[in-house]
Order: sequence, then C-alpha cells, then structure tokens
Amino acid sequence: MGRPNVPFSIYPRGRKSGKPVFYVRFKRLDGSLSSGRSSGKTSRDAAIAWALEEITSGRLAPTVGSSPTLNQWAKGFFGVGGRYDQAKRARGHQLSATYLKNCEQTLAKHVLPVFGRRNLDTIRAIELEHFFLRLYRTEGYAGSTVNNILKAVHAIFGEAERLGVIHDSAARRVGRFAANGKERGALTQEELDKLFALEALSTVWG
Repeated sequence: MGRPNVPFSIYPRGRKSGKPVFYVRFKRLDGSLSSGRSSGKTSRDAAIAWALEEITSGRLAPTVGSSPTLNQWAKGFFGVGGRYDQAKRARGHQLSATYLKNCEQTLAKHVLPVFGRRNLDTIRAIELEHFFLRLYRTEGYAGSTVNNILKAVHAIFGEAERLGVIHDSAARRVGRFAANGKERGALTQEELDKLFALEALSTVWG
C-alpha cells in the first residue's frame, strides 16, 4: 500500500536469485517522477526508510532538470580525446577517429533533433523504442544503420548511468535490430542475360 503525501513511489524489481529489490522513484517539483533508483532493500518498509533518509539527509535534490539535457551531455562527448574516448583508452580500448566522428554525426543528424532539449533522466525507454522502430519500419533505414545509431545512444546513456549522472539508462532496454537488406541468392535467368549481353562488355565489364 502506498502512503499519502509521500514524495516518492516504490516498486519491486525481480532478480535471477534472491528476493526482489525495491526501487524508488522520487517526485520532482512539477509532479513527475524520476527514474528508478535501487534502494538495495528487499522489504518495502526498509525501502521507505531509505527513501526518507535520502530526502532528509540532503543527498537527494528531487528537482526538475537535475540531470543535463542530451544536448549538454552530448557536447564533445564523441570528440577525439573527449570524455568517452578518454574513458575507453584508460581501460585499454582504442577507438578510431573515424568511429568517433561517425557516432558524433549520426547523433547530431538523427537523435539530437528529437531528444536534444530533454533532460537525460526524463527520456523513457518506450520513447526510444518508438523512435528506433520508426527509423526501421516507417523511414526504411537498414538494420545496420539503425544499429549504428543505437550504438551511439547506448554509449552516451551508458556513460551517464555509469558515472551517476542518471540512475538508469533507458537505452539499455532497446535491443538491436535485424538486418533488412535485399536477400542475396542465385542469379535469375533475366539477371544472367543482362550481365552477359553484348552491350554489357562495355557498361558492366569495361
């Protein structure tokens, strides 16, 4: 049962082993709820006590816009020597300048125009899911292209979660897409005729 006038909501999240852990969503000034944070507690009463302690201790500031916007977080993120590049290199992963540039460009072209002004912790998984499904199904982008965009989004949200900028990465729940390019198989007779026609000696084979 919920408690009246309490500025948070609590819900359990199951684990592969052991009791479910209770997560807490804190109420912002505009009445919306933050992303869920793990209380580390396996009982509702203990989770409520933890949430109240977070609020009264001053460790929590449940305000609107407590996380940066996607535009702010993305600025310089994929630059050579930028935050992401440095973090990866420090752990033995070498990222090429071409890869970083492609991530930066695909983010600027497809993602920032839609989500750029939003605070990171207000972007929900269902919104990202619909966005990527639209690219894949409605706009007809190849699965490999959609996955490249998704890879950049996973990286930028994943780093924000890892560093505690947000408590939960909505992008983590959006999976990769299947390839949807033209199937390859044996050539048809029509294709063979065109390939070996007399005029093909110059137009195809040079």
